[in-house]
Amino acid sequence: MPTKVFSLKLADVKWLWFFSFVIGLTLDIMLIISAGIHHAPSLTLLILIFWTTQIFQQTHLFSAFILGLLFDAILASPLGAHGLLFVLVTFMMLRIRQSFKAFPVWQQSLMIIIYYAIFQGLSWLLLQPTLSASDWVFFALEPLFAGLVWPLVSASLSRFTQKLLFH
Repeated sequence: MPTKVFSLKLADVKWLWFFSFVIGLTLDIMLIISAGIHHAPSLTLLILIFWTTQIFQQTHLFSAFILGLLFDAILASPLGAHGLLFVLVTFMMLRIRQSFKAFPVWQQSLMIIIYYAIFQGLSWLLLQPTLSASDWVFFALEPLFAGLVWPLVSASLSRFTQKLLFH
Protein backbone atom coordinates (compact mmCIF):
# COMPACT_ATOMS: atom_id res chain seq x y z
CA MET A 1 0.00 0.00 0.00
CA PRO A 2 1.48 3.34 -0.98
CA THR A 3 2.13 5.91 1.68
CA LYS A 4 -0.09 8.94 1.63
CA VAL A 5 1.09 12.51 1.14
CA PHE A 6 -0.56 14.72 3.75
CA SER A 7 0.79 18.22 3.00
CA LEU A 8 0.10 18.39 -0.72
CA LYS A 9 -0.08 21.84 -2.29
CA LEU A 10 -1.47 22.65 -5.71
CA ALA A 11 1.69 24.59 -6.60
CA ASP A 12 3.74 21.41 -6.12
CA VAL A 13 1.63 19.27 -8.45
CA LYS A 14 -0.02 21.80 -10.77
CA TRP A 15 1.19 20.13 -13.98
CA LEU A 16 0.22 16.67 -12.82
CA TRP A 17 -3.12 18.09 -11.68
CA PHE A 18 -3.73 19.74 -15.06
CA PHE A 19 -2.58 16.81 -17.21
CA SER A 20 -4.54 14.30 -15.16
CA PHE A 21 -7.72 16.20 -16.04
CA VAL A 22 -6.69 16.38 -19.70
CA ILE A 23 -6.05 12.62 -19.73
CA GLY A 24 -9.33 11.98 -17.89
CA LEU A 25 -11.32 14.05 -20.40
CA THR A 26 -9.51 12.40 -23.30
CA LEU A 27 -10.26 8.90 -22.00
CA ASP A 28 -13.89 9.86 -21.39
CA ILE A 29 -14.14 11.12 -24.98
CA MET A 30 -12.55 7.93 -26.28
CA LEU A 31 -14.93 5.72 -24.31
CA ILE A 32 -18.07 7.65 -25.14
CA ILE A 33 -17.54 8.75 -28.73
CA SER A 34 -15.07 6.29 -30.21
CA ALA A 35 -15.94 3.05 -28.45
CA GLY A 36 -19.63 3.81 -27.97
CA ILE A 37 -19.48 2.93 -24.28
CA HIS A 38 -21.99 5.40 -22.89
CA HIS A 39 -22.27 3.91 -19.42
CA ALA A 40 -18.65 3.87 -18.29
CA PRO A 41 -17.93 5.86 -15.14
CA SER A 42 -16.55 9.32 -15.73
CA LEU A 43 -12.82 9.20 -15.13
CA THR A 44 -12.82 12.98 -14.99
CA LEU A 45 -15.15 12.91 -11.99
CA LEU A 46 -13.05 10.25 -10.28
CA ILE A 47 -9.89 12.30 -10.85
CA LEU A 48 -11.68 15.38 -9.51
CA ILE A 49 -12.65 13.45 -6.39
CA PHE A 50 -9.05 12.28 -5.97
CA TRP A 51 -7.62 15.80 -6.13
CA THR A 52 -10.38 17.11 -3.85
CA THR A 53 -9.29 14.64 -1.20
CA GLN A 54 -5.57 15.29 -1.66
CA ILE A 55 -5.25 19.08 -1.86
CA PHE A 56 -6.78 20.63 1.25
CA GLN A 57 -5.95 24.27 0.48
CA GLN A 58 -8.35 24.42 -2.48
CA THR A 59 -12.10 23.87 -2.62
CA HIS A 60 -12.00 22.70 -6.26
CA LEU A 61 -15.53 24.00 -6.89
CA PHE A 62 -14.44 26.26 -9.75
CA SER A 63 -12.46 23.50 -11.43
CA ALA A 64 -15.45 21.16 -10.95
CA PHE A 65 -17.69 23.65 -12.70
CA ILE A 66 -15.25 24.17 -15.59
CA LEU A 67 -14.76 20.41 -16.01
CA GLY A 68 -18.53 19.96 -15.97
CA LEU A 69 -18.91 22.59 -18.69
CA LEU A 70 -16.27 20.82 -20.78
CA PHE A 71 -18.11 17.55 -20.22
CA ASP A 72 -21.35 19.21 -21.36
CA ALA A 73 -19.64 20.47 -24.49
CA ILE A 74 -18.23 17.01 -25.22
CA LEU A 75 -21.55 15.23 -24.73
CA ALA A 76 -23.64 18.00 -26.31
CA SER A 77 -25.83 18.04 -23.21
CA PRO A 78 -27.48 21.20 -21.85
CA LEU A 79 -24.76 23.63 -20.83
CA GLY A 80 -24.28 23.67 -17.08
CA ALA A 81 -25.97 20.34 -16.27
CA HIS A 82 -22.77 18.41 -15.65
CA GLY A 83 -21.20 21.54 -14.19
CA LEU A 84 -23.89 21.57 -11.52
CA LEU A 85 -23.56 17.83 -10.92
CA PHE A 86 -19.76 17.96 -10.64
CA VAL A 87 -20.01 20.89 -8.19
CA LEU A 88 -22.57 19.02 -6.06
CA VAL A 89 -20.44 15.88 -5.87
CA THR A 90 -17.34 17.95 -5.13
CA PHE A 91 -19.17 19.82 -2.38
CA MET A 92 -20.32 16.56 -0.81
CA MET A 93 -16.76 15.25 -0.97
CA LEU A 94 -15.44 18.44 0.62
CA ARG A 95 -17.58 17.71 3.66
CA ILE A 96 -15.85 14.38 4.37
CA ARG A 97 -12.51 14.65 2.61
CA GLN A 98 -10.31 14.37 5.69
CA SER A 99 -12.04 11.25 6.96
CA PHE A 100 -12.30 9.88 3.40
CA LYS A 101 -8.54 10.13 3.02
CA ALA A 102 -8.05 8.12 6.21
CA PHE A 103 -10.38 5.31 5.06
CA PRO A 104 -8.91 2.10 3.64
CA VAL A 105 -9.32 1.72 -0.12
CA TRP A 106 -12.31 -0.62 0.13
CA GLN A 107 -14.22 1.92 2.25
CA GLN A 108 -13.24 4.67 -0.15
CA SER A 109 -14.68 2.54 -2.96
CA LEU A 110 -17.94 2.17 -1.06
CA MET A 111 -18.14 5.93 -0.61
CA ILE A 112 -17.40 6.41 -4.31
CA ILE A 113 -20.27 4.02 -5.12
CA ILE A 114 -22.62 6.05 -2.92
CA TYR A 115 -21.53 9.41 -4.34
CA TYR A 116 -21.60 8.12 -7.88
CA ALA A 117 -25.11 6.73 -7.32
CA ILE A 118 -26.17 10.21 -6.17
CA PHE A 119 -24.50 11.62 -9.30
CA GLN A 120 -26.34 9.09 -11.46
CA GLY A 121 -29.70 9.81 -9.83
CA LEU A 122 -29.32 13.56 -10.20
CA SER A 123 -28.10 13.24 -13.79
CA TRP A 124 -31.13 11.10 -14.56
CA LEU A 125 -33.39 13.79 -13.08
CA LEU A 126 -31.64 16.65 -14.91
CA LEU A 127 -30.89 15.05 -18.26
CA GLN A 128 -33.68 12.43 -18.42
CA PRO A 129 -31.90 9.95 -20.68
CA THR A 130 -34.02 7.58 -22.70
CA LEU A 131 -32.75 4.13 -21.87
CA SER A 132 -33.72 0.77 -23.27
CA ALA A 133 -34.07 -2.26 -21.00
CA SER A 134 -30.45 -3.34 -21.54
CA ASP A 135 -29.18 0.23 -21.05
CA TRP A 136 -30.92 0.44 -17.66
CA VAL A 137 -28.77 -2.40 -16.36
CA PHE A 138 -25.53 -0.64 -17.33
CA PHE A 139 -26.87 2.71 -16.10
CA ALA A 140 -27.69 1.18 -12.72
CA LEU A 141 -24.33 -0.64 -12.51
CA GLU A 142 -22.26 2.42 -13.39
CA PRO A 143 -21.73 3.41 -9.70
CA LEU A 144 -20.45 -0.12 -9.03
CA PHE A 145 -18.04 0.19 -11.96
CA ALA A 146 -16.87 3.54 -10.54
CA GLY A 147 -16.19 1.86 -7.20
CA LEU A 148 -14.20 -0.86 -8.94
CA VAL A 149 -12.16 1.65 -10.96
CA TRP A 150 -11.46 3.90 -7.94
CA PRO A 151 -8.55 1.85 -6.51
CA LEU A 152 -6.78 2.00 -9.88
CA VAL A 153 -7.30 5.75 -10.27
CA SER A 154 -6.32 6.45 -6.67
CA ALA A 155 -3.23 4.24 -6.68
CA SER A 156 -1.93 5.50 -10.02
CA LEU A 157 -2.39 9.18 -9.18
CA SER A 158 -0.86 8.65 -5.72
CA ARG A 159 2.13 6.94 -7.29
CA PHE A 160 2.63 9.71 -9.85
CA THR A 161 2.31 12.31 -7.10
CA GLN A 162 4.90 10.59 -4.94
CA LYS A 163 7.29 10.19 -7.84
CA LEU A 164 6.91 13.85 -8.70
CA LEU A 165 7.49 15.05 -5.15
CA PHE A 166 10.02 12.59 -3.78
CA HIS A 167 12.13 11.46 -6.75
